[in-house]
Amino acid sequence: NQLKAEGVKFDFVFFAWWDMAEAYMPEVRALFPDITVIVDSVDIHWIREERGNISTADKKAREKQVYLNSDIVFVVTEADRQHILNECGNQVNVKVLSNIHRETRKQTQLGKDIVFIGGFNHTPNTQAAIDTHRIFNKFIKQR
Repeated sequence: NQLKAEGVKFDFVFFAWWDMAEAYMPEVRALFPDITVIVDSVDIHWIREERGNISTADKKAREKQVYLNSDIVFVVTEADRQHILNECGNQVNVKVLSNIHRETRKQTQLGKDIVFIGGFNHTPNTQAAIDTHRIFNKFIKQR
């Protein structure tokens, strides 16, 4: 409210993750009704949870509603764009903004120079880390 009272204007607000948009978009829209709201899906969370066999019906509906209430939704791949369009129709302005970069990778020996990156509050990442550890241990024992 203080920003509005001081006459501060914004062109857009950018939310990373649907749940942050869900939490704060109503207040932003109330304070700045003409602002453009952009949501970075980071990944389409309901798809990741479905792949991990996690019950997602409520979260999926909530995530879709956030995308429907947004002006623009960023996704990482064309496949993700199609998932949202298939679920929400052309009511959502979905843009591909890839954070996947091609890079030259040096050859590495198995078990060296490997890093697993993932948030462990996301169940599929936890399982992926466990599976990765198991696979590397198997190959190391075979050496």
